[in-house]
Amino acid sequence: MHKKRQGLTVSLVVLWPILMCILPFQSQRNVLAALFMGESYDHHTADVREMADQPVFLGGGKCLPPGLESENVNWMEQPIIENTVQEDYGEEYKSIELLRKELDNIKKSLTSILAPVESIYRNQERLLTLTNDQDKAATEKLIKDSENKRDQVIEQLEKNLPMFDKHPEYVSYKQGVQEAIALSKTRFNNKEEHFNFGNACKKTTTNIFRDQKNLLEKMKLIKKTKAAAENK
Repeated sequence: MHKKRQGLTVSLVVLWPILMCILPFQSQRNVLAALFMGESYDHHTADVREMADQPVFLGGGKCLPPGLESENVNWMEQPIIENTVQEDYGEEYKSIELLRKELDNIKKSLTSILAPVESIYRNQERLLTLTNDQDKAATEKLIKDSENKRDQVIEQLEKNLPMFDKHPEYVSYKQGVQEAIALSKTRFNNKEEHFNFGNACKKTTTNIFRDQKNLLEKMKLIKKTKAAAENK
């Protein structure tokens, strides 16, 4: 009996906020009396039947305390308006931020070109071992699809190359991208040539990642300097 009463008490703690919304005051007293004062409580009383027939409001609205009701009943359906105003840290900050994004685009493209080029190489090697015409046709289609994906990445890389005209300090990256593009279009005769292509891409992306970290530190320093000046 004690365990049963204890279980009912735990349930009451969880459900009490809802019960306060839907039960009359006298019924609330009856429930408390039954649980904590040992009085008998009939689960088939009118109060319980009344509670079972009433909808339970879980979304606010009518269950809000008096004085807190919103004029807009459907307040939960209103769109969330985020603060889109960005603080201005100056032209130097903007130029560094833009450069960092442009370098990131090149890094992502160099990374994404690896998969289609590897697929081309693997399927070209496999094609040499096939004798069935149907298998050959399927493999040739895979090669063609991978070539299309590779060409899409190359197109994106070439669109980003003009950025190096504004940043001659990164001319080595431009050379690395051009080398990767040229190698991606060649047919690898062995695993070593394919490895050299991947290594060329990795070398450039690793250096870009390092410079991105340096640029981020510059951006943080600009923010810190501005905050210090405003707090004086």
